[in-house]
Amino acid sequence: MQSFAVRSEEFTHARYPALQAMLGAQTGARHTQTLAPLEVSIKSGSLVRRHQGVWANATAMVVDVFCEDGLDLELRFDKTSLVMPLEEVGGRAEIKLATDDTEAGYQTVGSPLSIFAPGCAVSVASPTIKFLRLFTLKLEPVPAKTGAGDHVEMADPMLRVNEPRLSKICRLLAQECRGPDFNGPAYADNLVLALTIALSRLDDTDYTTGFKGGLAPWQLRRVQEFMVENIAETISVKVLAELTQISMTHFSRAFKASVGCAPHQWMTQSRIERAKRYLIAGDVPIVEISLSLGFCDQAHFTRVFKKAVGDTPLTWQKTRRR
Repeated sequence: MQSFAVRSEEFTHARYPALQAMLGAQTGARHTQTLAPLEVSIKSGSLVRRHQGVWANATAMVVDVFCEDGLDLELRFDKTSLVMPLEEVGGRAEIKLATDDTEAGYQTVGSPLSIFAPGCAVSVASPTIKFLRLFTLKLEPVPAKTGAGDHVEMADPMLRVNEPRLSKICRLLAQECRGPDFNGPAYADNLVLALTIALSRLDDTDYTTGFKGGLAPWQLRRVQEFMVENIAETISVKVLAELTQISMTHFSRAFKASVGCAPHQWMTQSRIERAKRYLIAGDVPIVEISLSLGFCDQAHFTRVFKKAVGDTPLTWQKTRRR
């Protein structure tokens, strides 16, 4: 086991098979200099970049992992902790308890988060992922100052929590990790407080059951496979509805209930995900990527990509390749 205690670092040329790394907390937060280690065992993949932030009642970490031969991580938490994939290229990570040899994990859809009790060992794995950006947040066992004495004390893990407010707060905290004091420590402290209150009031029956009123599994599978196979084509709702043997109106409602967005939005997301795979590989020119995925030209692709991701394809590629 090798120990690290750094603020933020890139490992441009390093590979870490079977590495047990003690990742120290970033000291960028102005009001604390305490290093709070967090164990991460990387069995398959290359840790190339990490950022951490420490605030009054929480320690957060964002790691970038490149995977040539699949992904296999194990996380260990001594406090109540949250885990959320921020970005996945080449597949979806399966997240489950490391001691669970069954297929009780879940494939991430729309980057839902998971919540784990103290003492949990968590497996994050995928045979196909090429790049993963993962966010973790460890909460100190203190009450939220709500006047009601709310506490976050998990007895059992909660997998695949589809709760937009929590996901949004986690993404904002991830931004604070990657840019120390971007909005100041008070801003991050208040985000942690808001998240703690939301967690203390979370009812697992409300948020972990997934979407309701959607397509049957065979219908969703048939439609998504057809859309992926014809990713460069313009596909009408009528064609998709015929595949599922229901009306167009019913199909549109059911599809959105199943995946959280309309068919054309899902198609755009799929094109962006395919483009990311090409960009990570780096062996296909951007103009060819644009045309192969059904965009009018490179300018059209760049506009859509930047709107969805926040960076141009070239900028995104440069920051995610070794």
